[in-house]
Order: sequence, then structure tokens, then C-alpha cells
Amino acid sequence: MCKRTLTEKEYKQWLITYEQAERDVNHRDRLIFESYHHMEMQMELVGATGIEDRLQEGVPETIESLRKAGIVVWVLTGDKQETALNIAYSCKLFSSTMDIIKLNARNKDTAEETINFYLEQAEKMKDTMDGKNDTNHCMEGHIGDGESVRINLSQASEPHRGSTVSELMYPLKSKERALVVDGRTLT
Repeated sequence: MCKRTLTEKEYKQWLITYEQAERDVNHRDRLIFESYHHMEMQMELVGATGIEDRLQEGVPETIESLRKAGIVVWVLTGDKQETALNIAYSCKLFSSTMDIIKLNARNKDTAEETINFYLEQAEKMKDTMDGKNDTNHCMEGHIGDGESVRINLSQASEPHRGSTVSELMYPLKSKERALVVDGRTLT
């Protein structure tokens, strides 16, 4: 998906060319193609979309290249969450070094509290990494229906086993994070 802002004069000039191309009996297809080609120059990339049931050849490398170029990639799928996670890993959207944040809330308040919790913890982590908060090696918070979470920063690669919030609570160590939201939470 791309966009290009046209002046009224540019549009009218293109429209004349396009209408002439449509009326041309001998070279209609070529002239219409050229008018489209002229319109599609100097466009700004807005996004891309695709629908496919199986992973095509080159997809993982393409997604990895897009991400390395700083392009944000989102995937929307109707699959079960576990299947979606496996696909995200297989197409190199997720890597083993990322923190995966699973958002599975059953009501708006819990979803909002969980998102706010992760944002606060990311900010605390930033302060800790910047040396502004080196005395605190644990992060604590409350989410949902009074559920408390404590993340020990020294256990950077393991989920916190003592938390009452099962799969959601992964330490927020790395800069790269992936967010997985189920359909019910999205609604």
C-alpha cells in the first residue's frame, strides 16, 4: 500500500492521458499501463498485506530483512495462539532472544491494567539499564483482579515461576519485544 499526494492540476493532466489511453483502439493496454506507471511513481510506502495459507519460499528471509530495515511487521491470523506463535518463529518474525508478551485478558479493565503494567515495567527497565535505578533489582506490580507480579531482573531469560500470572509474566530484559494478543482481548 502506497500513497501519493497530487495537486488538482497533476490529477487533471493524468486523467486526460488516461481517458485518451482508454479510447485508443490500437495501443489501449500499453497506454493504460503507462498512465498507471506514471501515477505510481514517487509514492510513499504505507504498508503491505498478503493472505496465504502456507509459508512461501523466501518469506522468513524477507521478513527478517524488513525488520532489520526498521520496518514494523504485524501479523493478523485466525489461528490458535500456539499456532500463531509457531508461525511467527518459523517466518523469523520472532526470535529466541525476544521477550514474548502474551496479552490474554477477558475484560477491558484487565487488558488495560496489563498493558499499563508492561509499559511501566519497560520504563523501569530502561531506567535500570541507564543506571538511574540500579538499587532495585526487582520489579513489582499488580494487574487484573488484584494479581501481583514480581520480576527478578537477575533471572533475565527465565519466566518468573512464583507469579500468580502464569504465561504472561516474562522478564522484560531485551530491547526487542513481541506482543501476542488473542482475539477476545483485541475485541
